[in-house]
Amino acid sequence: LIRNDDSNGTLNSQIGPYVLPYSGEYTVVASSYGFINGFENSTGEFTLTIETIALVETSYDESLDISFDEESGTQFIEFEGEAGDVIAVLVESNGSIDTVATLISPSGITIISDDDGGVGFDPEIERVVLAESGTYTLELRSFTLGDVGDAEVTITLSDTRTLDGSESREIRLNAKQFNDILVFEGEAGEIISLTIELVSGNINSFNITAEQDFSTLMTYQTFGLPDTITLGFVVPADGTVITFYTCPLRRLIKF
Repeated sequence: LIRNDDSNGTLNSQIGPYVLPYSGEYTVVASSYGFINGFENSTGEFTLTIETIALVETSYDESLDISFDEESGTQFIEFEGEAGDVIAVLVESNGSIDTVATLISPSGITIISDDDGGVGFDPEIERVVLAESGTYTLELRSFTLGDVGDAEVTITLSDTRTLDGSESREIRLNAKQFNDILVFEGEAGEIISLTIELVSGNINSFNITAEQDFSTLMTYQTFGLPDTITLGFVVPADGTVITFYTCPLRRLIKF
């Protein structure tokens, strides 16, 4: 049904929140990484916990007050998102508690996790582009099990920036903001020339994709970006073209 290897930036596994598809008996198999991948088996001890959780529903720009006590160290918040939404997550505890925020896709994949990206020990997630429509889950847990405190959580929908005509845009990508999008209105048969200029930073892996109506028009991946590159593609139909930019390391790129 579902599996997981590493979660929350650790070597520990976590499945869920996961909605059981039917009533009956379920089996959980826990194996060492080596054994499950056909390598040498490892030995050690682990704790397996299965629990029923309550999901708190929210929507964009709605602030939630979340409380942690000695028994509830993890809270799960769900919201509806649309493919292409650009969102941000802000957690404010005023020093009450140290928390970690993890964003999980409708298909159960961890998108991004942050610990102290905000003020003090608060997490903060900036300008994440949602890849699919559906119900997303924000997991908020105390950094230290058993910690007690309160936090306010807000998930906001950011404006999508445009890239029309000869205008240029600057995008800053780093460990907190690993992707971004720019959109423009295209016409059928229009030949697009997209010029990317590296302003500062070091590029290891960098990806650019152009899509229209969920069809890929152009994709480019590089390990090490020259000072300037130009990419081209043809717009097949009238309508909005979305360009995605993804890079895992800190840098500033100007378009």
